[in-house]
Formats: sequence, structure tokens, C-alpha cells
Amino acid sequence: MKYAHARLLAAWEAAGDTSDAKVARRLGINPATAWRLRKGLSRPGSVTLPRIERAYGLTAADLMLDAQSDRMKPATNTEAELLDAVALAYADDPAAVEPLLFELADAVGRSAYMAAYPAATDYGRASAAAAADAARDELLAVLDLTPQEGATP
Repeated sequence: MKYAHARLLAAWEAAGDTSDAKVARRLGINPATAWRLRKGLSRPGSVTLPRIERAYGLTAADLMLDAQSDRMKPATNTEAELLDAVALAYADDPAAVEPLLFELADAVGRSAYMAAYPAATDYGRASAAAAADAARDELLAVLDLTPQEGATP
């Protein structure tokens, strides 16, 4: 099962919890834990899951999905439109876009490596995939594209 990181982030945003401190206060957790959850570096555990359900209405089932159901895809009609959006954003502000492109390339590379590495743990694979998803989301935000659930990238 894959952790639905994007759903948790969407619930935080919908509740107005835009900082790690706000999330930590609402859930009664350490701000460092909230940061790791936001970055996709950890998953909610048995203590945090019930708190998330009470605070945001997301059940454990809402946060655990099959491997393909929580993939994000840009809300564009074609690959050409996505590439055009990247090119325009880069031309407008290369200093903002370039580091995100490198971060995405690195995260996707790590995720692919972990997926193929036989000795990798499920947690390691999930963490790498979550980091790649977070990097995609960050780039999409800069490109001003809205992620769309339910499709593969």
C-alpha cells in the first residue's frame, strides 16, 4: 500500500494549517514531526493517525492507497503544454525553476533506484516515492498548474 501524502497536505491546506507549527499544535505533535510528514520523509504512525482523523477527518484508509491511485498528473491536455509551462516559467524566473527541476530529477532518480533495488525496504521505497511526489507538487505550484488525482504522470 502507498501512503497518500498529497491527501494529507490538501487536508492541512483546507484547514488553514499552512505551517508546521500550526499542524503540530492541532495534532499535538512535535513541529519536527510535522515537518517530516509535510516533506514526505515519514508516515503517520499509530499515535498520529487517530489525531489526523479527529483533526482533519482523514481515516487511515483515506491515507493508504493502492500504488497507482494517488499519483499526481498536471492538469494539462498534452505533454507539449507541460513542457511549454516549464519553458515559460524558466524564461520568466530561472532562479526559481532551475533548483526545482534539479530537485525533481534527483528525487525521481532516487525513487526509481529504490524501486529497483532488491534490498530496499517498503518504507524506503515509499519515502523515496513521497519525496518525488513532493518535488513534483512543488514544481507544479511554481508553474501554477493544479495537480489532478487519479492519473499516472
